[in-house]
Amino acid sequence: MDWDRLGLARVFENPTAVEAASLAGLILASWIALHIARRILVVGIRVFAAKSSVQWDDRLVDTKLFIRLAQLAPALVFYYGADWIPDLNETISLLIRRLSVSAIALVVALSISSFLNAVDEIYSGLSAYHRYLKNHSQLHRNMTLLVRQRDPPPQRLPIETYCFATTTDWNACEGIQRDLIDHLFGVAPDFGLRAFQNPSGQDLCELTHAK
Repeated sequence: MDWDRLGLARVFENPTAVEAASLAGLILASWIALHIARRILVVGIRVFAAKSSVQWDDRLVDTKLFIRLAQLAPALVFYYGADWIPDLNETISLLIRRLSVSAIALVVALSISSFLNAVDEIYSGLSAYHRYLKNHSQLHRNMTLLVRQRDPPPQRLPIETYCFATTTDWNACEGIQRDLIDHLFGVAPDFGLRAFQNPSGQDLCELTHAK
């Protein structure tokens, strides 16, 4: 093949063209790294979290921690890839490194923020319940929604819920209320709680006769 006729020989002899081609290759490598990180890290962990019986991994996924971490891949490729470009202009190399470091710092900060949000949700039952209410299809998302814990007596954990249904039908509202209460009973064991009922006189009599 006649490289001179194609004009490629002149391109390879032009330092500016070589730098431009190398930078284009670096951008492509960064895009590939981001795609692989998202496929392996994000999608893989989502599948694992969906199959897992524990709740903490779901909170990490919900706060987009792994999406943030996947964004480290292209920044690292840019940072270390600049060394592989031959005869790269020093100013351009310095600019790439500074931008890469800034991107890495931003991603790390966002990842820490996502992790702290996940920790807060993991150890806060109210936050988890509030998220459940926000995602409830029969509750109004554009109206006031409050969840707060009242002063707890010795044997109870009173939780006040203030929200609006998307319907004014009384029977439907009763069903929504039962839904919310059933959810609280269902998630109570995840936070080390369990429902109980104080025994009545009849219960004590039956217990005595059983012995």
